[in-house]
Amino acid sequence: MHLFGGVPLIIDEVTSPKSDFTRASRDEVLRQIIQDATDAAASLPNVGAVKDGKLNKAVANHLLAETYIVIKEYDKAIAAATEVIQNSNLRLMTERFGSLRTQPGDVYYDLFRVENQNRAAGNMESIWVIQYELDVIGGGLTSSGSALNNLERSVAPAVFSISDPSGRGAMLDNASASTLNGGGRGVSFVRPSDYYLYDVWGLDPKKDNRVLDPAVTDIRTSPFNIVRDFIYNNPASPQYFGKSLLDFPAPNWLSAGWRWYPYPSKVTTPGQHPAGLIADATKLTLRNTAGATFRDMYMIRLPETLFLRAEAYLLKGDLVNAAADLNAVRARAKAAPVLPSEVTLDYILDERARELMFEEDRRLTLSRMGKLVERVRKYNPLNSGNISDHHALFPIPFSEIEANKDGNLEQNPGY
Repeated sequence: MHLFGGVPLIIDEVTSPKSDFTRASRDEVLRQIIQDATDAAASLPNVGAVKDGKLNKAVANHLLAETYIVIKEYDKAIAAATEVIQNSNLRLMTERFGSLRTQPGDVYYDLFRVENQNRAAGNMESIWVIQYELDVIGGGLTSSGSALNNLERSVAPAVFSISDPSGRGAMLDNASASTLNGGGRGVSFVRPSDYYLYDVWGLDPKKDNRVLDPAVTDIRTSPFNIVRDFIYNNPASPQYFGKSLLDFPAPNWLSAGWRWYPYPSKVTTPGQHPAGLIADATKLTLRNTAGATFRDMYMIRLPETLFLRAEAYLLKGDLVNAAADLNAVRARAKAAPVLPSEVTLDYILDERARELMFEEDRRLTLSRMGKLVERVRKYNPLNSGNISDHHALFPIPFSEIEANKDGNLEQNPGY
């Protein structure tokens, strides 16, 4: 509905061929979501009473909060979000925990390490987690199994193609099985935008690759969570071995920066790749079949519910409580608190980016908030000149319109 507008609303099972669908209104679809989620919230067990990965009452209340915001019933949105935040035995993780807690890092880094996503591991902010680790039903060993857990290959940079300033190979091929120095088996399909890498942190891409500004205390952009420099690690390049790529930039890096760039460590699992993906244990290199992110994937965790309640408070006109919910998340990140007067929808979108990038479906969020076209024009230099107002909605596929021969599925305006 957020992507297409009103869609056919089917609440009874279709048991025979049907070719006379019509589009329900957007409001009708929203009201059906509220009815279903209300029933689910009344019927589902609490989050602590179900196995990890199973639907629970908090998921339904989170969906209710989001949907009530869309229909502008802000008090009901606040009440649903409060059920999740205060009455579901959930809390933000504020101390180191889990599989790498004794190694260098911070609590935000811990959230994305192997085996750390579920309540069984002590993660008390998990609301709904897709079970995608190795050796579980649906899991896999290669990166070709699913786009859901293919973040490492898609997002991490292709460091294996870096040469040092003398032209020698500077990085051991796929040499990132144990460190953040390369991002795993990345091939740079998806380069994070400057909006995420710099703008939301108040950084300048021309001078702040290391985040030297002491005013930036937010751990979500620490070297553990956004890797902004690489160290040459090929012994065959003795002149530059152990030195910084930023201090000694390679010509092919300067000419093709899309191949290597700062990247968020949440897309990879250094030191936790399955043994079957290690090509050479002495060199710590990975096989070409590596590239998946071998951990479970968050669908919903508590910070997003706090952001929804902040959004509802803002739209109701209660900026003090909106700021309080945002600051609960920012405090965990050791970021400076936001003032009530600074809270806007754009600020909430920025905070969602800082906390939830590569977790939330950003297009759905932008579409739901009516911000898609505006934000693409402002922050996406690749498409800012190509997006038109009518692109706020996808077109109804012509194959659907054509197959619906006995009904009428109206095309969205502009297509």
